[in-house]
Amino acid sequence: MAGSKKKSADTDLTPAQERLSQLWEEHVRYEFSTRNADDTLATMVEDAYVNHIPVLTGGSGQDELREFYSKRFIPQMPPDTEMTPVSRTIGEDQIVDEMVFKFTHTIPMDWILPGIPPTGKRVEVPLSRNRSSQRRQTGSRAHLLGPGERACADRIARSRQAACSGR
Repeated sequence: MAGSKKKSADTDLTPAQERLSQLWEEHVRYEFSTRNADDTLATMVEDAYVNHIPVLTGGSGQDELREFYSKRFIPQMPPDTEMTPVSRTIGEDQIVDEMVFKFTHTIPMDWILPGIPPTGKRVEVPLSRNRSSQRRQTGSRAHLLGPGERACADRIARSRQAACSGR
């Protein structure tokens, strides 16, 4: 993850796993450090898709993803956003990062908290991100799945209830 240190287990990666890991690190850097939608998209294949499962935000293909990254995701990231790594699993064609995504809800964040005005509250969400590259006759396909675990959906639902009830 952006800013995380390489673990010693990374030394046992195959060349394909190392390329996938490097591409993922580059992608995350463009999302959260340089905050550049075009550079982020350049790390993805033409028919890539992003799906933040609990809230169904994201997009499919370069046009939808450019709209999503440039107008909803990157600009709606609070300045104190941080990610604490929990685990990383790298296969031959897939990488899964589990982390705790932390921020203070000071701005609208329709990509993860749609319709909830800023609460000023500190939020910590368990998060799983998956990038896979599947070889097909037509080339490769990359998928990004955002907050995909049930715990994340439950946490968002509780945050919504708290925000709406003023707690």
